Amino acid sequence: MRSAYRHLAFTGTKNGLTVIQKYTLGRELLRLRDEGFLWMHNGDCVGADYDAAKIWTDLKGLVQLHPPLKEKYRARFAKARIVCEPLDYLVRDKRMIECSELTVATPETYDEQRRSGTWTTVRYARKERLGLVIVYPDGTVETER
Repeated sequence: MRSAYRHLAFTGTKNGLTVIQKYTLGRELLRLRDEGFLWMHNGDCVGADYDAAKIWTDLKGLVQLHPPLKEKYRARFAKARIVCEPLDYLVRDKRMIECSELTVATPETYDEQRRSGTWTTVRYARKERLGLVIVYPDGTVETER
């Protein structure tokens, strides 16, 4: 379900971003905003989700939250325009991808992990052939279109 406005999905580690990863994410989100992206679909968890939503709203972007059913790591980002019904992590992540044309990911590791929500979401974005921007912990950016 895509609209006339450009939508991106964001996924990242609940353990937070490195300093250089946060700086680079800001630079990449500014670039995407300048390319016409307006909406960020965000999982509303502590750590990277919260930081990305804050950066995006500071850039005048709009945030749609897709919160998890489990409250333990929920961030409750206050400036969201839309808050969806809470869903199981995997269902929520797929919904964010299905609403977007590009995924931005900030994993905690350089190698794919099997039991990582961030890497699971990256794999799903690849399967759906979405554009993908990965910002690694050292600030390295990998783009797949």
